[in-house]
Amino acid sequence: MSARPVDATAQDGTSLPRVIVLVPAAMRRFAGNVESFDVRADNVDAALRAAVDVHPGMQPRLFAGDGRLFRFVNLFVNATDIRHSLGMETPLQDGDVITILPAMAGG
Repeated sequence: MSARPVDATAQDGTSLPRVIVLVPAAMRRFAGNVESFDVRADNVDAALRAAVDVHPGMQPRLFAGDGRLFRFVNLFVNATDIRHSLGMETPLQDGDVITILPAMAGG
């Protein structure tokens, strides 16, 4: 699992995939009011860890105190729900788009 700033390379000297993180409207105030930003990471877990390194305000909205992703946070790589893939270990390729979609509750 590797995540680095946008210009980073992996330990073997190869470039990590550059992926786009889409920030939901409800979370943008914790992410510098941006709709999206790039990180370099080889899987979803590393990408989200890189995202909270860039925008620390996102941390308590994504991860519980024990470091696990909250159950109510849905993640998609391109159009695929990661629960139907390898979960947080879902591998990433250059240009993939991670969509963060918090579940909405209410009545």
